[in-house]
Amino acid sequence: MKVPLFVFCHSALGTDKGLNILGETSIMRMQSYPAKMPVCSVAMRVHLFHEDMNMPHELIVRFIDEDGRPVVAEIRLTLKAEMRQGLEAGPNHFVSQHLTVDFQNLTVPKRGSYAIDLWCRGELIAHAHVEFL
Repeated sequence: MKVPLFVFCHSALGTDKGLNILGETSIMRMQSYPAKMPVCSVAMRVHLFHEDMNMPHELIVRFIDEDGRPVVAEIRLTLKAEMRQGLEAGPNHFVSQHLTVDFQNLTVPKRGSYAIDLWCRGELIAHAHVEFL
């Protein structure tokens, strides 16, 4: 499994045809803190290879502050893909999954560096950094 795209954004929509991302950013300028964001998202593209097919993968998204404290409770997703008929099973063949995680009424307690991490089987597989100014 590989995650070639993992970004923080204002909004995102993932479908089987693609990923629509609005306002990808790594810097958020807020007027005061604690700051409330009505809606924001994490958008990702996950490539599943032959060895990843036909089995569930539990993904965990963690949004943490610079001290490692959670900003929101971790979010768990289950991902499972099946090899499409006619797709050759080889080491370089993969299936793309487009996923989004939406945060509503996110409260950012203070200015600083925040991280959004994606974990699978105890391994960090993707990371996005967001600076709140």
